[in-house]
Amino acid sequence: MIGGRTGTSAQRSDRDRRRSAPVWLVLTSAALASAALSSSGCASRGNVEALEAQLRQTQDSLRHSEQRMAKVQSELDLAHREKEVLRQQMTAANGPSSSGLPEQTQALARISGLSINRLMSGGKDQDGDQADEALQLIVAPHDADGDLVKVAGQMEIEAYDMSRTGEDKRVGRWVFDSGEARKHWHSGFLSSGFQFHLPWEQTPGGKEILVHARLVTSDGRQFDTNQTINVRPGLAAAPGRIVPPAQLQQVSQAKLAPLSAMPRRSRVTTPDEVQTVSVEAGPVSVGRAQLDFLEDVTVEDIDAKPALGAKPSPWASKDTSPTAAPEGDARPVPPPRDVEPDPAPAAPPSTAPWKKAPAEASAPPRVAPAKDAKPLAPVGETRPFPRGLSTTSDNWTDETIPVLR
Repeated sequence: MIGGRTGTSAQRSDRDRRRSAPVWLVLTSAALASAALSSSGCASRGNVEALEAQLRQTQDSLRHSEQRMAKVQSELDLAHREKEVLRQQMTAANGPSSSGLPEQTQALARISGLSINRLMSGGKDQDGDQADEALQLIVAPHDADGDLVKVAGQMEIEAYDMSRTGEDKRVGRWVFDSGEARKHWHSGFLSSGFQFHLPWEQTPGGKEILVHARLVTSDGRQFDTNQTINVRPGLAAAPGRIVPPAQLQQVSQAKLAPLSAMPRRSRVTTPDEVQTVSVEAGPVSVGRAQLDFLEDVTVEDIDAKPALGAKPSPWASKDTSPTAAPEGDARPVPPPRDVEPDPAPAAPPSTAPWKKAPAEASAPPRVAPAKDAKPLAPVGETRPFPRGLSTTSDNWTDETIPVLR
């Protein structure tokens, strides 16, 4: 029995081993496959990056080669130009040229164009009358790359006013030889070039002018440029404006007479200020404002006779002498007069403001009673009662009130 159990267990273990063997094989093969795939992916990604790096290097080298080729080509063109300049100078019949130095020859060979700096050019107001009297211009020669080239030559500048009607539109023409143009060279922080200050030959009437500049170098080459410049036209040249005649200008420029030479007017006083004048009829009060119209007459020169239409003084007919007016602006005091007493003294005023004293003039007229009218009861007495009627309250008296109570 023991031997049979041992053999059975051995058979079971062999059977289990056979079943588990394929599982391990599958797992092992999957691991190897995944490792192979991962290794192949890393290799392919690394190759792509290496190829991209080589491509970038090739592009950089090609770009550098093109830049070197362009630089060599420009140097070759410059050498050809220098050769042409030297050949023209050698074959010139007027003797040696003033621009035969190597630096000047190189500058002449580099120049390829001419330009006007519009931002730094424009009209120039010299007297502050809001109108431009001159043209401020900056002209700069440059090479093929736009860089400034300092080179001298004959400069010719013309300005045209396109708002003018007719053929004569030119407002100025200025010519400078090589030596004069070299004196106008300006090197600044904002701009550099030939700087010119050109007064107008004819004042422009428009707000824009067309400027044409031409540079002729010593080797005979010519460079031209055009640019529109903003200016402020003058009053005389502006269209639609009327120029004042010379007479009006002379009158406007004439000097006014000083204030001290003008006639002075006497001081004007208020009506409250009173001036006293002594006359035969007595002191008369005259307002200062009434004497302002007399420019040459003073208060002391007034005649003692009373003025025409003046009212006589209330005390002029009496024999009493007039009282002298006190010094200053005080009103004169009239002499005393006898006053007769009033035979009917006025009643004392009522204390109540709303009650007014009866006036005889304002009392209504009395009306005569008619012949057939019945006599009225006197004031303060009770009216008689009709027969058959009882006593009413409007007929009560002090004697009847206690009885009624």
